[in-house]
Amino acid sequence: MRRNRYNRSMKISGIYSITNTVNGKKYYGSSVNVCGRQRQHWHSLRAGTHRNKHLQAAWKLYGESAFTFALVETVPVERLLPVEQSYLDDNIDEYNVSKCAESAALGLKWSPDAKKKVSAARKGKKLSEAHKKALSIAGKGRKMTAAQKAQARERMMGSVVSEETKEKISVTVASLWEDEDYRERMAAAQTAGRQTEKAKKNYSDVSTARWADPKYRKKMSKSRKALWQDPAFRTKMLEKRKAQGERLREKNRQKRR
Repeated sequence: MRRNRYNRSMKISGIYSITNTVNGKKYYGSSVNVCGRQRQHWHSLRAGTHRNKHLQAAWKLYGESAFTFALVETVPVERLLPVEQSYLDDNIDEYNVSKCAESAALGLKWSPDAKKKVSAARKGKKLSEAHKKALSIAGKGRKMTAAQKAQARERMMGSVVSEETKEKISVTVASLWEDEDYRERMAAAQTAGRQTEKAKKNYSDVSTARWADPKYRKKMSKSRKALWQDPAFRTKMLEKRKAQGERLREKNRQKRR
C-alpha cells in the first residue's frame, strides 16, 4: 500500500492505519489530529506500554522498521466514528482488539495497576477548548445499539456505591457549586437546553404526568417532610438559602451602581 503524504505540521481529521509490512496486518484508528495520534502510538510502542497487546507484541517481534503509519482517508470530525466503524468491520483477525469505534476500550481488560496509572496520569489534566468541541461534535447524534444498552444495563445491575464514594461525590459536587462562575455556566447550559419548544413540552408533559399521580404526590410530600424533620438537614438548607439571598442582594447592589 502506498503511503499517503501529508503535512505533519497540520491538524488533519481522518482515518489512519498502522501496517506491518512483513505480514500485511493492519491496525485502524481515527483522530481529530492524525499526526499527533501517530506520535502517541509510536511513543507508547517504543516504551513497550501500548494498550493494544497484539500490536505491542508484533512491534517487539518484528521491530519498528517493519511498521508504517499512513493517513488512509481525511474525514470531517462529525463523521469519524461511522467511517472508522466501516474499516473495523472489514478488518477481520487483524490488530484491532476492539471492534466498536464508539468505545475504543470495549473488549479490553485493564489490570488494577494499569487503572491506577491511567487515573494518576489524567488527574489535573484539562482538555483544550478545541478538544472539548471535537468531542462534543463526535458525540452528537450517537446512539447505543441494543447490544451496548444490554451490556451497560448488566454492568449497572447489582452495583452498589459505597458510603465512602457517596461522600466523595457529595464533597466534590458541593465544592463545584460554591464557585459562582460554575453556577452561572451550569445555569446558562440548563437554560439553553430548555429553550427549545420541544424540550419545554417534554419537560412539561413529564412533570404534569408525575404530579397528576396521587401516589407520587404523597411520596414526595412524605419524603420532604422527613428531610425537614432532620435538624442537620434543616440547618444546612436554611444556611444555603441565606447564602443564596446574600448573593442575590449583592448582585442587585452591583447592578444599581
